[in-house]
Amino acid sequence: MERDFARSDARPKAATQRPRFPRRNRPRAASAGLSRSPLARFLTANGSRLPKYAQLRQALAAAIDAGFWKSGDRLPTEIELTDMVPYSLGTVQKGVRALVEEGRLLRVKGRGTFVTADLKGIAQPFLHARFLDDASGTVLPLHAKVVSRRRISATGPWSQPLRQRGDNIVRLERELRIADEFVVFSRFYINADRFGGFAAKPLAALRDSNLKLMLAREYNLPPITFAQDLTFVRLAGEIARHVRARPGTEGIKLAITATCRKWDTIYFHELFIPPNRRRLLLPDLTLPTGR
Repeated sequence: MERDFARSDARPKAATQRPRFPRRNRPRAASAGLSRSPLARFLTANGSRLPKYAQLRQALAAAIDAGFWKSGDRLPTEIELTDMVPYSLGTVQKGVRALVEEGRLLRVKGRGTFVTADLKGIAQPFLHARFLDDASGTVLPLHAKVVSRRRISATGPWSQPLRQRGDNIVRLERELRIADEFVVFSRFYINADRFGGFAAKPLAALRDSNLKLMLAREYNLPPITFAQDLTFVRLAGEIARHVRARPGTEGIKLAITATCRKWDTIYFHELFIPPNRRRLLLPDLTLPTGR
């Protein structure tokens, strides 16, 4: 058998070719086409260390806040967005999904993704997640997303002050996003026998509501005082997942007991706070109410 060694140095053509990617998934430099993108000013102003999907979520939220898209406007498709930003389709999908979960965007099957009504955040005074901006000294804005609401029979530090009997305690879980920088996980406990109307409210009404003010006004409560207990804990399980921290990360647990007349406990509240660079304000507070 004869072999042709005339091109012994030849290599298979495929080995010298660069891999090709479908257009929407093709990696590209962060600056590629960015100067021509209508979202450029929102992306270039976003010099954070957040994950890419969170950077995109922040840029899209900034565009909505600036009026680039208004309530009722339809966003470009996710594939169209990949041509406007330096991120892959998967990153775009994750960033858009985050805003859908927060209620800032609404998906309509067969029609697209639309901007919902303006989201203002929890009304001040929100009392227990008061993180300060170092430059201005102002309290950072806070947006909430309801995770779950359920009756619980498990006991804990809330059981005695809230007069728990079986599953008459309702636990409302929310994620509190602090200025698009980090997430605090909230667990709010209340007696459903006493505050049945509040415990049965539609979840949409509780998403960005100031729960303390809502209770005080709807039930005409006397002034509420707060006892706050701060401890350092290791964030684990679902708590670590909700605050976007690795299991075992050291964080803070802030437990709040709200009372009227020094003996009547209204609610018990737990906040799980991941490491962050912001200062937490813990003042002595009395919430004036309708009486």
